[in-house]
Formats: sequence, structure tokens, C-alpha cells
Amino acid sequence: MDDGRVVAFVGPSGRGKTTLSATLGAHFGYVSDETVAVDRDLTVHAYRKPLSKVRSNGPKEQVAPRRAGLMDLPVAPLRLAALVLLDRQPDVSAPELTRVPVIDAIAELVPQLSYVTDFEAPLQRLAALCDAVGGVWRVTYGEAATVVPLIPELFSAPPGAARSWRPLEPAQGETWTSTTDFRWGPVSDAIAADGSVAVMSDGVLRVLAGIAPSIWLGIGRGSTFEQLVTQTIAEFGHPPAGDASGLVGGVIDELLSAGLVVRGDRSGRAAV
Repeated sequence: MDDGRVVAFVGPSGRGKTTLSATLGAHFGYVSDETVAVDRDLTVHAYRKPLSKVRSNGPKEQVAPRRAGLMDLPVAPLRLAALVLLDRQPDVSAPELTRVPVIDAIAELVPQLSYVTDFEAPLQRLAALCDAVGGVWRVTYGEAATVVPLIPELFSAPPGAARSWRPLEPAQGETWTSTTDFRWGPVSDAIAADGSVAVMSDGVLRVLAGIAPSIWLGIGRGSTFEQLVTQTIAEFGHPPAGDASGLVGGVIDELLSAGLVVRGDRSGRAAV
């Protein structure tokens, strides 16, 4: 836009980013079809590279933005106004914008971001970014041209969203009682929102859902296996099939395999 507001469309290869950039860039201005850098204050650094267009009988063709008919950048400083996840479905005729919960959004954003694991508290930083632009959208569309009428709606969304997530301090898992059976493994960052937990451990993002967040958080508080079973029944009720101990044990086995928890012994030491 002329005032410098930028919409960032994010998605893996094959979601139509270059075609969408070429289409929208002819109406609103072209920033990049590949990579942009965003500062904490939402300042956007443009990378106006040639568009990499697919050819049917050879390597991609590099087309200069002006030759492709794309608008220049505005004089105003660039500032991120919206984050949009791309979901291209060829059979969709009418595009649709929907809101994406913060942890679901982060799970899709992380694989598309460079150097995210180099940040301190990367999940908290991403969650704060999502809040700063008023939350994350998903656009489901078939053809790029159909997205053009949606852009004013993205720009009109009020900036800033009430924080719906909370940080989880990995340090709390390092202090546990002498009766603890498990403790947290190495965690660089974790957040909770909407009944789910996102955990960054050894540079890998994992999302816990169902009864897993409650069990993992209980382990962080120093709960024993018996206490975890009691806590799970209190929060979720008795399982319709099987027994609660088996279900809790199965989740703990998965957490152990992922390295999110480690075993301890009844003396309070980590098991070797």
C-alpha cells in the first residue's frame, strides 16, 4: 500500500507464492516473492528479487519486477500489517479468509522461517509478532486473481490482539521433589494457548494436544506418576475405553521418546 503497510503471505513450495506476488504486486506494490526480514518493531526489509517463473520446458525464468508490470515500493517506510498462511486449493472458486489460533499458526510458520531457532525464546517472539499484527489469517483460494478483493479486509483489521497465550518457564522443570518419577528434558522455549502447548527442544518444535499438555505441565510441577493419573482423571474424566494409567503411561512414553521428559528415580536424581 502507499502508506507502507505490508501483507506477508507464508507457505511451503507449491502454494502459489510467486504467482500471487505477481498478481498482487501489480495492484498494491511488490516487496518480494521469496524472503523478507521483519524487525521487532514490524519494520519490513524488502528483497525485490526477480520473480522466479516456472517454464514448461526448462529451468525457471527470472523476470525483473518492472518487466513483470509490478508496482514500485512506496516512499513510506515498510511495516508489517498482516500475516497470512496460504492454502491453495485448485477447485476453490470463492476464496475465504479465516483466523488461525496462535499455536497452529506458529506450527506452520516455523518451517518457513530462517534462523528462528537462533532467537532467544523463539516461540514467545513469534507469538508476540502474531499479536502485533492482530493475529494470523489463512486464505484458502484457487486462483490468485480472486485474492485481490480480499486485501482491503486484511489491511482494515485492527492491529494488536489481546494476548491469548502464556509463556512457560523451562526452569521450573529443573527443580523437582525427591518423589518425582520424571522431569522435563532440555527445553529452550514453551508457550501454552487454547489447551495446547508448543515446545521448542533441540531446535525442533513439537505441539502437545489432548491430555499431553496437562501431563507435561504436571511433570514440570514435580508430580509423580500416580498424581499425574489422578490429575488427568480430574481434568478429563475417566476414559471411555481402557484405563487412565495406561493412557497416561502411553503419553509419557511418547514424551520420553521425543526427549521432552527424562526419567528420574525416587531419590530425585535423573536415571542413567
